[in-house]
Amino acid sequence: MRKCLDKGENRMIELRKGQREVAAYRGGMLAVPAVPGAGKTTVLAYLASQLIEEGCVGQGNILIVTYMTSSVANFKARIAGFLEGRGLPKTKGYEVRTLHSLAINILKERPDRIFLPEELQVIDELDRERIIKSFTLAWIDTHFAVWKGLIKTPETGGGYEQHLEDWKKETVKLVKEMIGQFKSSSISAKEATEKTACLTETSFLRWCAEIYGQYQQWLIQAGAVDFEDMLQQAAQLLREDQELTARLRSRWCYIFEDEAQDSNPLQEEILMLLAGKEGNLLRVGDSNQAIMGTFTNAEPELFRRFCRGTANQPILTASRSSRDIIDLANYLVEWACTRQPEISCRRALADQRICPVPPEDKFPNPAPAEYLIAAPSFASDTEEIQRICQHAVNYAAANPHKTLAILAPAEYMLREATQMLSGMGAEYYELTRLPRERQRTAEDLAAILSFLARPQDNRLFIRMLLQLLPSLAEHEYHGLCSWLEREHLEEVFDQLRLPAFLRKFPAAFMILPVWRELEGILCAVRNWLEALYLSPDALTLYIADQLTLCREEREIAARMALDMKSRLTQNPALRLDTLLLEMDAVKNTGNKFANIVFERRGYTPKPGVINLVTCHKAKGLEWDMVYVIGTTGVEYPTSLQDKIRSEVWFLHDFAANPAALAKAELRSLFFGESCHDPLIAAKTEVICERLRLLYVAVTRARESLIISTHRMTSKFNRKIRPSAAHEALRRHIEERRTRR
Repeated sequence: MRKCLDKGENRMIELRKGQREVAAYRGGMLAVPAVPGAGKTTVLAYLASQLIEEGCVGQGNILIVTYMTSSVANFKARIAGFLEGRGLPKTKGYEVRTLHSLAINILKERPDRIFLPEELQVIDELDRERIIKSFTLAWIDTHFAVWKGLIKTPETGGGYEQHLEDWKKETVKLVKEMIGQFKSSSISAKEATEKTACLTETSFLRWCAEIYGQYQQWLIQAGAVDFEDMLQQAAQLLREDQELTARLRSRWCYIFEDEAQDSNPLQEEILMLLAGKEGNLLRVGDSNQAIMGTFTNAEPELFRRFCRGTANQPILTASRSSRDIIDLANYLVEWACTRQPEISCRRALADQRICPVPPEDKFPNPAPAEYLIAAPSFASDTEEIQRICQHAVNYAAANPHKTLAILAPAEYMLREATQMLSGMGAEYYELTRLPRERQRTAEDLAAILSFLARPQDNRLFIRMLLQLLPSLAEHEYHGLCSWLEREHLEEVFDQLRLPAFLRKFPAAFMILPVWRELEGILCAVRNWLEALYLSPDALTLYIADQLTLCREEREIAARMALDMKSRLTQNPALRLDTLLLEMDAVKNTGNKFANIVFERRGYTPKPGVINLVTCHKAKGLEWDMVYVIGTTGVEYPTSLQDKIRSEVWFLHDFAANPAALAKAELRSLFFGESCHDPLIAAKTEVICERLRLLYVAVTRARESLIISTHRMTSKFNRKIRPSAAHEALRRHIEERRTRR
């Protein structure tokens, strides 16, 4: 076992089998398939520091490319620690970038070459969604008869109006996804509209191409680009500007790609162009954890193809999980490859097994005395969530030093778990797409600004107070809220100008426990009202200064103010009252940015606290005890007869999966690829990805694991069957428990 002293962390780093071979890399193309918990970040950081110490980079740098903003800080900290341990400067010899920041860096090298302004105007995801939605809804209005004709619900039948609204949402989602597909496939808006003009008026691809053209024209007129444009134009620049490409190859003489299984063709092309055919490109990934196809244009097959076509050094040893959990994860791989009912889906998981570390390893696998895995089935989804939440509460109480999490395939299940845990008085943390902790800053500022825009509206005043002081909603303060809602606000604020002993507020309220805190908020509101002469963006910063905010929350407030300033630049006539109409968009900007700043801070599970996480969000994380809930045939389909969530059930059968049909048309029209049945192909891909999602969920556990399912949905009182994968795991678990 190879050892090196990391003085920055003052401990020995022990490289295991697989890691040692990767650390010996000195150049060329290398694929590194790595199992969950293999320590890929550690070995990449160690390798980077080694190459820098040996002078392999010369005057250049090592470029580490990752897809998650939160991973950037982690990589920097690890490499800095290793360099410090070697007595070298902590920041020299390497760069860590997300793919989007890399694209910006490339474009800024030659903005003149692709006719972009020196200061790139990049619209974020929220603005992109808002703009695409407006063009899509306008297109629907123009083509309403054709568009609504795909709904099979009779116009006179119950639910038709709701299905119209749902179909609008699905169409917006379709257009947004397909614009991403066009761009990741390097298809311009002009080429898309011209080539699809021959398609029928019911062609989903033609719809999307028409809206793509309108959206792209808007970007040009606004002098803006979106993230996909940046990638597309960065690739174009590297293809066409040989001098720039050669210069960047000298600058980044080694390129390491993390999470390579999440790459798409355009992203892969950028890295290949930067490395060159004879360059140094090391790509690390796990095709069994390729679960981002639901949200991005990722193509897992790209990394598998790279692994087949170049030198390959897997890292298969991992110490995260107990041998029992490793055995279960390996069984899931074996079952998926050989016994999964749908033969066409047996390619979902690569036949890549996790190996436990040797007994003498400094960080051994957990070794619980008992077999701590179960796969229960409950009568209904309500019973499942209730029983799992109760078990989690009991586990946390009995094991206050252990970490635990409830993983669900969809956020709606976590919302139900949140309500259940709240009723139990349990301590929990939501690690969802946008937990309440991250929404608070944007929600507070939105409530304050909404009132300040209409200070005569007592209803908005009460809403603001309840947002800033939630305890006011308690029953004992109902009279206080009613009084504030009836009172003339001018008189309330006039009283606040007087010394405290002269204020003539009702005595019954002034003795309430909440009164002093309320008075403080009212004084702050009075100050904000006196600052209404400020522009909305300056007013937002002024309010943020007076609130008790942490560093991340101040950053969120600043981002909201910046968004307001941008809107004011585009429309100088906007004032706070008219900006109120766009407050939801401003608030969403704050919430979107909140995810960035909180992810940058990182996440460390707190022992004894129940974490609520979607299975997708759980990737890269681990806990001592893990509950995987909702493993039904709907959430984890295994048969082509199963219903899948991407199918729009109220559309005619021939149009039930718009995205699948549009993608099939795109591949046929632009690349000459034929697909016998796009709907079957799409369902096959969903089955494969959901199997990988289950694999990710199972491999988050260190020593205890419960995989649960249910047989009826309470909302519709409809029978549902457990996933075939759950049943296979249940049988394996029962067999192993019997042996123990």
